[in-house]
Amino acid sequence: MATAEMSNNVEKLLRMGDLAAAEKQIAVILAGDANDVDGLMFRARVLAYQGNREAALSDLNRALKRDPDHAQAGAYLGSLLLDQGDNKRARELLEKTVNQHPGNAAANFNLARCHARASEFKTADKYLSAAIKLDPDNAFYVFAKARLLLDMDKVEESFETLKRSIKMNPMLVEGWLVLANLQLQSNNAKDATTNLREALKYNPDHPALREALVNALMLGGDHKGALVEAESLAAALPDRSDTLGNLAVVYMANEQFAEAEKTLRRAIAVDPKNGRVYHQLGMLLETTETDEGVGQAAELFQKAIELDPQNWKPYNDLGLIHLRYDAFRNLDAGLELIERAVELAGDMPDPKFNLALALAKLNRPGDRKKAKELCALVKAHPRSRPALREMSGGLLAELEKSEGGGGSPKSGAKGKAKTKPKTASKSSASAKSKAPHKKKY
Repeated sequence: MATAEMSNNVEKLLRMGDLAAAEKQIAVILAGDANDVDGLMFRARVLAYQGNREAALSDLNRALKRDPDHAQAGAYLGSLLLDQGDNKRARELLEKTVNQHPGNAAANFNLARCHARASEFKTADKYLSAAIKLDPDNAFYVFAKARLLLDMDKVEESFETLKRSIKMNPMLVEGWLVLANLQLQSNNAKDATTNLREALKYNPDHPALREALVNALMLGGDHKGALVEAESLAAALPDRSDTLGNLAVVYMANEQFAEAEKTLRRAIAVDPKNGRVYHQLGMLLETTETDEGVGQAAELFQKAIELDPQNWKPYNDLGLIHLRYDAFRNLDAGLELIERAVELAGDMPDPKFNLALALAKLNRPGDRKKAKELCALVKAHPRSRPALREMSGGLLAELEKSEGGGGSPKSGAKGKAKTKPKTASKSSASAKSKAPHKKKY
């Protein structure tokens, strides 16, 4: 049977992410008794970390068969069931475990997850606070508290809690990523960049942190620095399609459009089912504003829709092609595509403006009124960029000025408001003037 000292050692190793050392200790426990409940529970946790959930479930079920009231085994089985989407069974098991073992931190933590998933944030906070009180040195619990505070719109408190979780465990990658994201949302790219570089000292070469660093450099305007990081990351991960797609975005920001096109075609070759890179290549080719380039873009947007039908952006951009270009004009098709983009985009203001644009061009009974309402909504929307507000105000003014006309701007809203680039050489995506940077990294 695992001694308290052995269990504490394994727990410490698991928290620090040293799975190899933890596995050695667990093997010692199970060598003494292949059905040791603590040993099975610990091994299940390692297996779950490694993605082998079936084996983890098997070990936890064996542990609970031997000891049906084992608190830790019940807590982690509940966690796995929750991860698999079996919320009802997870909740029943965890409620039972917490009732039997109110002093078990893991059971309280995972029951909090159940309530948070059901958007029962106050109840979730009660159980999560109990877990932290029982295990105040657990950085994962403190990080979860920070995420819950975000759900409760307590951003400042969440920010401070995030910093505390990272200080407790600087190897907590998720904590660094959420912290950087909050800083970027506050237009504080400089601090986000500094923190991500610090995070990489503790988690060298971690792909998610490196991707986030490129993003922070881009949003901070350091396109050259972003290029150095993005090229290095792509060299380390040459078979990762999304990484190549992100590198292409950085090339575009640095006006290296030929390199961007070449990189996106590599990304498609690496993963022909990645709808995102088809969409990116379509955006790049559309900037040529030649019939050939726009035609290829339309085909790529359609392919992106087929591969990723829940992504609003290719619907939006294909719809705009039908609105903007004479050779591809089809107002009804454009309207239908942009309506679908609005459905998928949630509260994003960009497709709402484009819907107003389509309605204004169609100019059917009732369309102008709806278009004016959408323009007013986008103009007042807190997530609208200044350029998008200006475009909405312009269209609204035109609609109010003329009862019979459908005058509207010639372009719609893509990731950022589109400026009309000079025409590039035919069939080339490397524009001579700066192409619009339409994708937020």
